[in-house]
Amino acid sequence: MTYTNVHLLLEGDATMRERYQPLVERFELMQELALVLNKKRVRRGSIDFDLPEPLIEFDDWRHDRRHARAAQYRQPHHRGVHAGGQRERRRTPGTCGIASVYRIHEMPDPKRVMEFEEIATHFGVSLGIGAIP
Repeated sequence: MTYTNVHLLLEGDATMRERYQPLVERFELMQELALVLNKKRVRRGSIDFDLPEPLIEFDDWRHDRRHARAAQYRQPHHRGVHAGGQRERRRTPGTCGIASVYRIHEMPDPKRVMEFEEIATHFGVSLGIGAIP
């Protein structure tokens, strides 16, 4: 599945719903769960930058040729929580649990986190990380 196909399926696209018919009910349940988890994130004070994705085209010499913005903003299913990792951690050796596929994001650059924290505090927002060395 791709994010786009899941989005189409959940928006009622007949082709996608037919193609993945055995999974439709599960995707709808996952959508409900995602909405609940997102509400929890908001209550915890999570910042959500819902900005259009930049698209950059390069020429044959890898020089920046054109900048544009993606046609769509992030879909709700792009706002996931690290659910796959949680599921993996709960598996115990010797059980026949079901493995999960999930994406892991690299750790942010500490310098960029510090720069963001400095800018955010001017707007009354903080990551809550305390004093930055």
